[in-house]
Amino acid sequence: MKKAITLMRIVFSLRKCWQAICGSEQTKNDFYKMAAVTDNVSELFPPAYISDAGVNSFSEQARRFYSKLNTVGVMAMLNIYSGNNPEISHGFECIDTVYSRDNANKMIAF
Repeated sequence: MKKAITLMRIVFSLRKCWQAICGSEQTKNDFYKMAAVTDNVSELFPPAYISDAGVNSFSEQARRFYSKLNTVGVMAMLNIYSGNNPEISHGFECIDTVYSRDNANKMIAF
C-alpha cells in the first residue's frame, strides 16, 4: 500500500511539473506559473543553447523559447534534429551516437 501511495504522489508531482513547464492554463498557482520558463523570459536570462530531437519531444516549446529569447535580445542558439530516427528521440543526448556527439560539439562551440 505504501508503494502505491508513493507512486500516486510521484505521478501527481510530475503532472504538476509538466503543467507548469508547458504553461498549462490548469495551473492557477503563481508558484507553478514561475516554472513555465517560456512564459517568464526576460532580458535577464543567460545565453541559452537549446536542442531538441524533434521526435517525441518538445520541439514546439523549444522554438517558442528560442523566439522569445531573441525578442528580448538574449543570445541563443537553436538546434533541432528532424526525421523519424530512433537515435534522435527524446533523451538522445544521453546515448553515444553521431547526433549526440554533433549536439555536444555545437553546445561547446556556443
